[in-house]
Amino acid sequence: MEDVIEIILRDREFNFAVEAVIRRELVKNFQEGGRYGSGLLGGGRKKWKPSKRAIRQAGRTLIDTGNLFNAVGGGLDLTKKEIVLNAHNVPYAIFLQEGTRKMEARPFLTLPDLFIDEFAKIFEKTSHKVMQDKIVDWLQKRRGF
Repeated sequence: MEDVIEIILRDREFNFAVEAVIRRELVKNFQEGGRYGSGLLGGGRKKWKPSKRAIRQAGRTLIDTGNLFNAVGGGLDLTKKEIVLNAHNVPYAIFLQEGTRKMEARPFLTLPDLFIDEFAKIFEKTSHKVMQDKIVDWLQKRRGF
């Protein structure tokens, strides 16, 4: 019998739900100017230092053209069985995330610890559905349907 966890990880609804929660949380990082925590997925101990451009233009740090903001996302890497956070096609994203010699890091690819609770709820809901399907399939085979 195929491993139930493998089935869940490949479930489209499960993946869409996880991706939506990740995107929502990453967007909040931008809206709040960085969110930090000391937990497993936290990004440090303080909010982002406002950029010179944001101060000059009365704008938001890390939101200028919107390219980075629109590119952040994440999902599940099924081969490694891990959560992946990314900023597709934004070559400068790593410098903002990690910082440079001349610029303080502004980690935007972070998730709050509450994400783990939401992930668990999504996993539980999907596993319930998968197990129901498995049981129905097993019963149908037993009854000769």
